[in-house]
Amino acid sequence: MRRHPEIIGLPAICALALAASCNAAEIPLPFHFDQLLALAEQVQSGRVPDPRKDIETLIARATAAADPLSAAYAKAGVAALEERDGRWRFAERTVREAAVAVRAAEPEFLGRIALWLAQESFRGSRFDRAGSWARVAITEFSAAGDRRNLARSQFAASQVVAGREKRSLLHEAALNATTAGDRRVLASIQIELGEQQRQAGEFAAAVQTLRASSLTLDQLEEWRLAGRAYTFLARAEIAHSHHREALQHLQRAEAVLEKSGDSDGIIATRLERGKIHAAAGERKEALATLDQVRKAITAMPAGSPRRARFAGLAYSYQLIKDYKQSVEVGEAILKESDRRVPFATYWILSCGYFHLGRLEDAVDIATTGISRSGAVERLSNVATYRWRARALDKLGRHQEAARDIFELNRIGDPMMDRLMPDDEWKRAFLETAQQIADDGIAVLWRAGKRIDALQMAEKFRARAFLDLLASRGAQDLDYPASAVAGNDPRLSSSVLSTPPTVAQLTSLAKESKGPILCYWQHPDGIYVWLLSVNGEVKSAFSPAPEAKVQQLVERARRFQYKPDLEAWRELYRLVFQPVQPWLASSKGQVLTILPHRSLLQLPFGALLAPNQRYLLEDFPLRVTPAAGFLLRPTIERDGAYVLMGAPVRMAASLPSLPGAQRELARAASLLPNTQVLSGPAMQEPRIREEASRARVLHFATHAVVDPGDPFQSFLALSERGRLTVGHIYDLRIRADLVMMSACRSGSGRVSADGLLGFTRAFLYAGAASVIAPLWDIPDEPTVRLVEEFYRHYSKGAAKSLALRSAQLKLLADLRAGRVAVSTPAGQMTLPEHPGIWAAFVLQGAD
Repeated sequence: MRRHPEIIGLPAICALALAASCNAAEIPLPFHFDQLLALAEQVQSGRVPDPRKDIETLIARATAAADPLSAAYAKAGVAALEERDGRWRFAERTVREAAVAVRAAEPEFLGRIALWLAQESFRGSRFDRAGSWARVAITEFSAAGDRRNLARSQFAASQVVAGREKRSLLHEAALNATTAGDRRVLASIQIELGEQQRQAGEFAAAVQTLRASSLTLDQLEEWRLAGRAYTFLARAEIAHSHHREALQHLQRAEAVLEKSGDSDGIIATRLERGKIHAAAGERKEALATLDQVRKAITAMPAGSPRRARFAGLAYSYQLIKDYKQSVEVGEAILKESDRRVPFATYWILSCGYFHLGRLEDAVDIATTGISRSGAVERLSNVATYRWRARALDKLGRHQEAARDIFELNRIGDPMMDRLMPDDEWKRAFLETAQQIADDGIAVLWRAGKRIDALQMAEKFRARAFLDLLASRGAQDLDYPASAVAGNDPRLSSSVLSTPPTVAQLTSLAKESKGPILCYWQHPDGIYVWLLSVNGEVKSAFSPAPEAKVQQLVERARRFQYKPDLEAWRELYRLVFQPVQPWLASSKGQVLTILPHRSLLQLPFGALLAPNQRYLLEDFPLRVTPAAGFLLRPTIERDGAYVLMGAPVRMAASLPSLPGAQRELARAASLLPNTQVLSGPAMQEPRIREEASRARVLHFATHAVVDPGDPFQSFLALSERGRLTVGHIYDLRIRADLVMMSACRSGSGRVSADGLLGFTRAFLYAGAASVIAPLWDIPDEPTVRLVEEFYRHYSKGAAKSLALRSAQLKLLADLRAGRVAVSTPAGQMTLPEHPGIWAAFVLQGAD
């Protein structure tokens, strides 16, 4: 007996019912199949527009030949035609009568035909009928104990429902496919389940599910399905700004889809490629890709697949700020079907209307979307509440807008514990979430809910770093070696930290006996909250656009013989003056600062007041990446002072450091229990050995910062050695302080998680605090500053006070003309310049 090869896409007539069900069940084809198939091919070619008469003839022949199975399948073909024409009751009665006639010979006939009719109805956008037939199939296969076909039927039923019901059916289908041992069916289900998980914000589960699916389908050479799995996996990568990885998945998707001839799948991959161009700011390339894709989607037949592609297209136009085209495409989806639309359509249209000034329309379409979306549509709901809140806020309805922000927070919070348990993924996700935080803080502020705005700021501030620290602490309180090996940037981050409450923050200010300044840099200005030692929370807003502040920071940091003091004065006015009146009585107390965005690159001590006093002259300062860092338990720190520097034969042809040896010698003369590693001894094995038992780690060497790949930044060692940021994450240290006397070692790439570089790595490795410069520093002033710092620190001074004393001493020497350096032109007296004395910043515990 022959078996029929796979047939896809024939018209809804008896031959397809026969072929699809027999092929799926792997059973021999009935006697009259050749005639049925020939008829199907004639219908496909248009030579037989109405096959009903021919089918009736085949039924008569099959009955005369005592072939009831062929007659039953032919009747199923008649039912399929009636189903297509809307005569549903007649169709169902015909199928059930045929099933009764062959129940003894083929007990699963009704289930197989019902499953096939469900799939055909779905392809024809007859969703109610698809659901009805799928439920019939589920009942039949459940009674028969056929787990494989039960899984396929549950998967079919999931295509026409949403929310919790959809997720439940997919999970049940996956379980049944696993029990049946059908890898192909399981992988097909995993594609849809992975996409549902992504839309619900369950990114860790989505990536795991889609990776498993794509691997299986690759092995089975199921190219069309594999292409779909790779495309969805690329979407998960794009959500985390992993554009390079996403492109690799899309390239693989397009390659396998070409093998299958799946034109719709290829459209989907090219649409995702357009999103990547748009997200990368490549407007010209994005438009060219999207215009090409738009023509291909327009040519698709009406139905659910086309609407899904149009939704993706509308979002892609939004990414390049072409809101007019985004709205045109979104409205076209609604015209095609008012009810059967992708949930993302509502928030995409709300965003488009908002930017086009159609605020009432933005509110109305978002409200419709919220009323229709399911409880598990988290990504769509978060975005819909966001854009409705922005529209309401702009309409002056601030309290309603604030309620939407609270709801957005409630829905979005559970997403945090469903992210990939990986530091890099969390950082990327939170980078994209900064815009939501920006909107939420601004809306809450205008609604007069400034404490809630502060709480939201702390929820998004350096959250990935706090999760990372919590994960490291959960492994072992003694900080064992991490899972990172060398320069591998994959750091396990499986624990979800809890952001501090405002009550905890005010308690911190009281306990530390010093005020705390929390900054949030919004594109339109700077929000700042002051937490005073008496428990009060005050707030202010500085209307300083982010671009202007960034420009001022760059001017202030630029080193030239004559400092740009005007930039430092303007920064004082914009950043500190709004809170200065409230701090008049706090002078001399340690001021803790939580900076944000470009303010991370700013040494606050150099801000210049109108009375020509630097901020450092009034306050000792410390910086922390997040308030949650201050809640870490205190660990008793003891051990040696390990001083390292003056390496020889360094990598990258770095020049020698003549001042480093003097710096180490002067520091060693002031400190007890000192271990000095210099010259050839400054190599990684010795550093790793000494670091585990040091109270203080001091580095006097070159730092090479790589903003593009922070894990490749390194401290120069002897014999071309490198202590990279990746290696630092792998250290086990209990140091009270890490001090880096190395150019720009305190800087790094600005991110939503703070500065990515040496400081973050050392704090993760176990250091209580880090002192490092934000820019290049000259030798002679640095030697003076380091010596003066250790003079005070060795006598028990707090790190903030010791650093302040050292910087003020250097500032006084510069003002008095007592600091000179050798140049090719001879001795040169250095000016009073923030670039010389203000570079070092204390981060972490005091």
